[in-house]
Amino acid sequence: MKFIIHCPNFLTLIAGRQTSAMALFPFILSREKSQDMSPSLLCHETIHFRQQLELLLIGFYLLYLVFYFYYRIKGYDRFNAYMSIPFEREAYHFQDDIEYLNQRPFFHWIKFLK
Repeated sequence: MKFIIHCPNFLTLIAGRQTSAMALFPFILSREKSQDMSPSLLCHETIHFRQQLELLLIGFYLLYLVFYFYYRIKGYDRFNAYMSIPFEREAYHFQDDIEYLNQRPFFHWIKFLK
């Protein structure tokens, strides 16, 4: 079950102007209204739901920050640090495969570690 909340101003405040959506289980915060979300964006955020559940929510958020700051310390800019997070790499890689979650192995994001 996912709930899509249209909140462009709040999303800009917490994640920046370029963020289209954010998965915070069981909610998707979106810049767009739910009927205007692309299937690939919805799939991307739903992949994050699966990752969050695998890591019991708090583990996901902690690891997300650890990965982000690890890449920032390595000298990556904000965008490239974000794009290097294995959770994002998996979600971007499979966002156009609407059937992906039907066969996704548990902890598949580990395959995307750099």
